[in-house]
Amino acid sequence: LFLLGMEAFVLLAAINLATAVNAIPAAGTNIAAYPSVLHSAVFVLCLLASMAAMGLYEPDGAPGLQDTLVRLAIAFAMGLGVLSLIFYLVPDLHVGRSILGMTMLVAFGGSLLTRIALIRWIAPKAFQTRVLVIGTGSRAGSVGELFRNKPGASMHLVGYLPLQATQRQVEQELVLPQTTNDILPGDCDRTCIHS
Repeated sequence: LFLLGMEAFVLLAAINLATAVNAIPAAGTNIAAYPSVLHSAVFVLCLLASMAAMGLYEPDGAPGLQDTLVRLAIAFAMGLGVLSLIFYLVPDLHVGRSILGMTMLVAFGGSLLTRIALIRWIAPKAFQTRVLVIGTGSRAGSVGELFRNKPGASMHLVGYLPLQATQRQVEQELVLPQTTNDILPGDCDRTCIHS
C-alpha cells in the first residue's frame, strides 16, 4: 500500500512536470501549464492498473531488479496502449504526444527509482516471504542450508520450532523455545514441517 501511494505520487508529479515543461515555450498562449484533475486521474489510474496487472504489487515477495525492470516496461507499454485507446474514444481527454512521451519517460524513471530505493534501502526485508521451519533435525537443517546458500533471496528464515528437545542439527541461535508465544500468525508467510 505504501508503494502504491509512492508510485501514485510519482505518476502525478510526472504528468505535472511534463505539462509544465511543455507549456514553457508556449508562454503567452492559452496552453494550460498544469493538467486537469481528470487528465491526471486517468493517467495515474491506467498506469497503476497496468502495473497491478503485471503483478508489481504482489505481497509474496519482490522480484529481482531485472524482473522488475521487465515487468515495469511491459506495464508502461500496456498503460500507453490503454491511454491511446482512451484518447481515441474520448477526444476531450487527448494529451499531446510530447506531453505523453515526456510523462511516460519521467514516470518510468521515477517508478523504477522508487522501487529500487524502497526494496534496497528503505525496507529490504519488507518484501521477503517469512518462513518458519517446524523441526530441528537433519531435514530442517537442509532447509536452513538453502537459506544460507542464497543470500539476498526473496525468503527470510524466521527460525526453527523444535518438535523434540534433544534432536538439534540446526543453528542454535535460530531455534525458538518450544512453548513460544512470540510468533504471531502474521509473523510468518510459509511454514515448512521437517524433523
